[in-house]
Amino acid sequence: MHVPDQASMIIDVRDQLPRHKRFFTTSTTLLLWGCWLLLWQPVMNQLGLLDTQSDRLVDKVLHAFFSIIEHGFIAILVCAVMLWLWSHFIPANTVKHATVKRLAEYAQEFAVTESEIQQARQQKVVTVHHDDSGKIIRIESQDQV
Repeated sequence: MHVPDQASMIIDVRDQLPRHKRFFTTSTTLLLWGCWLLLWQPVMNQLGLLDTQSDRLVDKVLHAFFSIIEHGFIAILVCAVMLWLWSHFIPANTVKHATVKRLAEYAQEFAVTESEIQQARQQKVVTVHHDDSGKIIRIESQDQV
């Protein structure tokens, strides 16, 4: 992990972005670089004058370049579709936090007094007695030193 320099003016929070935003920014950057390289096409065509002596070298280079751009664009589109499908059709496992209950709610639920619950919380050893259906019928606190 990169430790940022305190004097640096560059703010790099890429690691804090969600995966889909990182993918989008990387894909957009790649697309913009590809467009910038396409702007050099006239220069590359002018270099084609050298093509007669170099056995169609420039055509081969341009053909390879454009096929790489084409396959890369197709790969980006396939990845984007796969990520979209993944995010919409595969359920996320989220942690559901339980709501904090008040002491009175616990006392009412388990049919014990609030003082019994408070005393049990302060003890190191507590025995909880249940009936046959699993309902708490008594809380026994044991004082240990």
